[in-house]
Amino acid sequence: MKTCPECGGEGQCEYEVSVPSPMSWRGGWLEDRLLECEICGGSGELEEDEEQGTELSPQTSWRSR
Repeated sequence: MKTCPECGGEGQCEYEVSVPSPMSWRGGWLEDRLLECEICGGSGELEEDEEQGTELSPQTSWRSR
């Protein structure tokens, strides 16, 4: 098992979420919220892929794949 590079093993990350303005067709704001990590699913750990030998590292995030 390897510590998740996205959340640092905590299982939660701060993500930017859009919040719509009430009673408005357009508009709203962005808000930072602490949510379950999208990479590890909240466990804080990743399983190493032994077949392909690929691992996620802080330099290679899941978004760049």
